[in-house]
Amino acid sequence: MDFTHGRVPPERQLRVFLNFGEHGRELITSDVAARLLRLLAGGPAAAARLSGGGVAAERALRRSVFKVVPLENVGGRAKVESGELCLRKNGRGVDTNRNWDVHWGFKEKDYDPYEEAAGARPFSEPEALLLRDTLQAWRPHAWVNVHSGMRALFVPFDHVAAVPTGPKGDALSAILQQLKRVHCPDCVIGSGGAQVGYLAHGTATDYVYLNLSVPVAMTWEIYGDLMATRDDCFRMFNPLGRTEYEQVVSSWAAACAALPGVLALHPDVPQPGPGEQGGEVEFQGLRARLGRRTPAAMGAAAGGARAWGSASWAAGSVALLAGVAAASYASGRRMRRRGTAQSSVEENEKQSV
Repeated sequence: MDFTHGRVPPERQLRVFLNFGEHGRELITSDVAARLLRLLAGGPAAAARLSGGGVAAERALRRSVFKVVPLENVGGRAKVESGELCLRKNGRGVDTNRNWDVHWGFKEKDYDPYEEAAGARPFSEPEALLLRDTLQAWRPHAWVNVHSGMRALFVPFDHVAAVPTGPKGDALSAILQQLKRVHCPDCVIGSGGAQVGYLAHGTATDYVYLNLSVPVAMTWEIYGDLMATRDDCFRMFNPLGRTEYEQVVSSWAAACAALPGVLALHPDVPQPGPGEQGGEVEFQGLRARLGRRTPAAMGAAAGGARAWGSASWAAGSVALLAGVAAASYASGRRMRRRGTAQSSVEENEKQSV
């Protein structure tokens, strides 16, 4: 259910699309989504203050519309919660971030089918198809695909070691620099294809930028433990301690809320008009047609909160999602203990053979 405030004409709104939980093992990203919803429900002034912005940030938030997908990969997340801690693919065994129709199916020499299964054809997976159709209909000004595995802020491209050039490329670079300066000073910035160490084909961010012409398309990598061993995936992709967990969740929720305030650096994003005071916040969860609903998916699909007003739905849904986040943190630690114990048994068995 969507609620529109109506004070800002649609052509002046800032439309921001945030996608979380694309890979099952990256549990922390959905917890950031839950915190973001709580932050936005507190009102534009509080959200701007907590995101490190001032009056300009508050005005940008007042004319912004957010679509938030707290958990794209319901099936993969369920498998991770059952103990497959290293799984990034969906419940059908496909990496949905390789299932988009831009350079789809191309295999590099270091291609790993366990990690990068692209599916039978572009958009064979309901998650990618539903996201594409929603993006085509809604036409956002900004897209952010939130992941974990390292600390980085990326713009296109993933399938080549290059970044967009010209004035619009310069604008993307300026947005990255501003986000890095305020929210992630130690983040790597640039393109995924140039900075990650491998090329990725069929990714959502490349498609959104090239095929849907979304002006600001980014991938954020919000956490990574580079000291974790390859088989300790929970630690590699998710913080273990409560203090670190809280720092990651709160800081990246603030970065999401701050995003509308830096979009004006791009020439294709609507600039504020004289006297524009209103805005809209829309909590729109998307859930692929995968069967059972998780608590996060149910919370996201429940409805919308109208323009920072009396947000009774917002308070209830944010409380639900915050509960899911706390449960995720606790259950994740239990999963890691089980997984580590199992790995120790297997390693001991190998040594005894």
